[in-house]
Amino acid sequence: MKVIVIGSGLTGLSAAWKLSKAGCDTEVIEMASRVGGMAASFKRNGYIFDYGTHGLHASMPANEEIVKEIKELLGDNLFPVQKKVGIWFLGKRFDYPLAPKDMLFNLNPIMAGIALLDFLQISFKKALGLCGKEDDYQHWVIHRFGKRLYQMYFGPYAEKLTGVHPSLLSASFAAQRISFTNLWEVLKRAFVKKLQRVRADEHPLSPYRNFFYSSHQGAGAISERLARHIIEQGGRITLNSRAVGVQIVGKKVRSVIIEQAGTKRELKCDCVLSTIPIKTLIHILFPKPPAAVITAADSLRYRALVLLYLLLNKERVSEYQWVYFSDAEFVFNRFSEFKNLSEKVAPSGKTSLCVEITCFLGDRIWNAENSEIYERSISAMETAGIVKKEEVEDYFVKRLPAAYPLWELGYEKHLSKVLDYLNGLENLYTGGRQGGFQYFTMDQSIAEGEKIAQKILTKHNTSRKIIEPTTVASKE
Repeated sequence: MKVIVIGSGLTGLSAAWKLSKAGCDTEVIEMASRVGGMAASFKRNGYIFDYGTHGLHASMPANEEIVKEIKELLGDNLFPVQKKVGIWFLGKRFDYPLAPKDMLFNLNPIMAGIALLDFLQISFKKALGLCGKEDDYQHWVIHRFGKRLYQMYFGPYAEKLTGVHPSLLSASFAAQRISFTNLWEVLKRAFVKKLQRVRADEHPLSPYRNFFYSSHQGAGAISERLARHIIEQGGRITLNSRAVGVQIVGKKVRSVIIEQAGTKRELKCDCVLSTIPIKTLIHILFPKPPAAVITAADSLRYRALVLLYLLLNKERVSEYQWVYFSDAEFVFNRFSEFKNLSEKVAPSGKTSLCVEITCFLGDRIWNAENSEIYERSISAMETAGIVKKEEVEDYFVKRLPAAYPLWELGYEKHLSKVLDYLNGLENLYTGGRQGGFQYFTMDQSIAEGEKIAQKILTKHNTSRKIIEPTTVASKE
């Protein structure tokens, strides 16, 4: 059975790994010069960089086996790191989750008192059933944390991240991204030590998951090892190639058209897994899908990401792997410091930052000169006392056109229409963060790939099944 996998992110690679392991003729098509998608790593001037900080952990008990598999693949090249996250809030840096010392000594007591009273008031109204609906992000947060905290932090950060007013974002976005149930949970877990342990039903993004796995070669080490095993098992990975057409005959995919170095060629296949943005997939199908399906796909938007990398003549900027910024004076949402993952990703005595700025494809930020991106970011950092301009030895910028799916109000209806059409094609599958329009962690992306691989083998290749996980000796 010939399977084409479009896109070499973690979902595509994990699916191809399992399919090639089961004996399928598997080929991965990747438009970049390296595998990994957003989970790739690259080297420059003696540094190793990722596209923001990525860490592998089991976001749910069912994915413990996934993490175990990857640990066996990488051996000593995958090691645990104590997670340390910060937030910049009202001009100060705090640990996340908030520690008692921050609550007692760093928070403005008057503002904290007002926020607490506001939370108690909304909790009382909610208990009486007087709060009304919470279909959008704004009301979901207010009903759990109060209006004052929404106005001070949750609302501004959400609007900066998404570019959309929180009242126009789906409540499912809040439920997926905010790991705490309400303010009362934050306070209890800050002051009661025994409550700070991770529960089995913990939110996938819980800050109480206090460690994750990293590599001295960056997050891309996982992708590269998966790619190596695909090739060793007889699969192929074709880089610098873009899928420009998926030919449909009846209710089945017959072939994928790829373009490489200006030349197009047709790859006949029995199955296709696409992990590219779902709206891009719809537009390369031919014959074209019905107009209503195209309209629904075009209604699904992605948030783009501009990444500013700073190479610093400084031992460290902070103790955190990443720090979030909601204050309006910062054009960026977050920065990551890779040296807090591994000492080996930067030269001795130096460090680097990846500064993340969300935007829309084609807007002013996306089209801005690299120098403008740098000046706006470094100016705010210098004013806040985070980095001095004279400490910057070099900088560069990278752009990702579809980094985050945007869960606007009504997106479920549009996504359902698109998926209904795609599910009607017998041998075409779509998944992953971009392909499934989901906010996946690394383990969830890998699990998704394995799940789709199992579907393909069960439905189309019943004489084969996925080989159960076995211990794989590291080659490092």
